[in-house]
Parts: sequence; structure tokens; C-alpha cells
Amino acid sequence: MHRSHLPMLRCKYYILDGNLHMEANYKKLWKLLRDKDMKKTDLLTLAGINSNILAKMGRGEGVSMDSLQKVCRALDCDVGDIVELNERKVDEK
Repeated sequence: MHRSHLPMLRCKYYILDGNLHMEANYKKLWKLLRDKDMKKTDLLTLAGINSNILAKMGRGEGVSMDSLQKVCRALDCDVGDIVELNERKVDEK
């Protein structure tokens, strides 16, 4: 499958039903790295991702499924072990 056809996980900005946002939370990833005594730079090398992807995760922004799969392969885990999606109501103005 061509890279442009891979689904994107851009949940921080995705609107459901007009008043719900999905936000990506990567706290599980940071905890997993601590538990494995790994640094973020170790993950960059092991997963083969670039620093821009890691920066997006640090800001809670969405990244591609391809990037998440690389991280999961490197850490031998599932997507649910590294990211949590949270719904948040948006104040209506």
C-alpha cells in the first residue's frame, strides 16, 4: 500500500457529532519507555522514525498509523499500549 493511502491518526483535531474532539494521549508510551529504561533517542533509532514524529507525540498531536506501527514493532506492543484516545466536549459558542 502506498504511504499516502495509510490512515492518519489525527484525533486531536477530529470533530465528532459537531461538539466532540478526540485527543491522543501518549502517557502510556512515555511510561513504557521508562519501564524499559529507554530514552526517546533510543526509540528514534530502534523504530526508524524521525524526531518530528516524536515531537508531535510529545505535543499530543496525531501521527500516522505507519509511525505507530513502527513504534509498536520496536517495543513489541500494541497501539493501545502506547496511545489512548479521549473524547472531550467542545464548548459551544
